[in-house]
Amino acid sequence: MNLILLKSEEVSSDGKSCDLSAKDNRSKHILGHLRKRRGDKVSVGIIGSGRGKAVVEKIDGGALRLALSDVEADDRCGEDVTLLVAMPFPKRLKALWAVAASFGVCRIVVLKGELSDKDHCSSSALQPHVYEKLVVEGMSQGGHTTPVKVHVDVQHDVSKDSLHKLAFSHDAAKIFLDCGDEQTQPPPARQVVLDKLKPQHAPKAIIAVGPERGWTQREAEIFHDSGFHAATLGPSILRVDTAVVASLAIVTAALQEATQQQQQQQKDDNANKRTKLA
Repeated sequence: MNLILLKSEEVSSDGKSCDLSAKDNRSKHILGHLRKRRGDKVSVGIIGSGRGKAVVEKIDGGALRLALSDVEADDRCGEDVTLLVAMPFPKRLKALWAVAASFGVCRIVVLKGELSDKDHCSSSALQPHVYEKLVVEGMSQGGHTTPVKVHVDVQHDVSKDSLHKLAFSHDAAKIFLDCGDEQTQPPPARQVVLDKLKPQHAPKAIIAVGPERGWTQREAEIFHDSGFHAATLGPSILRVDTAVVASLAIVTAALQEATQQQQQQQKDDNANKRTKLA
């Protein structure tokens, strides 16, 4: 845990304190891993609200009372990335909830691919009582307070209609991963994202990762018709979990690069305006 995350309902009505039980993993982390004692400070975040500091005000048999201070709006949001993944092996999906959230994605969508195993679509890994806790763990690891939206629809195969209903932003760079074949290979994911971003809009991206056996030709055509572009992570055939981690790392870095370029361009434009006025 790089940030102790609290839900708004866990905070006292006056917003000044929060009690954690001795069984709470956050209490165990603060006392056992961080080795904090009474009077020590820890970094905390309130989901959907902000971040700040908390003082360990009281310790009672492993239970804690945190006194909150300097909690302000969180301006360190993650990049605007939506991850769309076709239902993989349940064990891998269960691990991916936290991993994706640690990158600061704004939305996770799980759909059924044509080559997804139908039996996997009834897995408990798709249930809110399982993934909600894992998503918060990932947010804590990544130091994010912005809530992650989750959409699960594994009743039907990917279709143009199902993608349309997801109401993806028209400003986003949309890619679906494809390792190509012996004759052709799509361009690298980073290149596609940077090429497809809208210059006058905040950088956003949507990444679609297929199941273990990849996307079918029919699905590739559906993605193309829905404004997505084929992109590759290289010639290697990767497991779904590896592809998700690699693509999120590449795309979030590309968006950050684009954001910095926009900010620099804005500074240059402002400097030129001041020069003309002088």
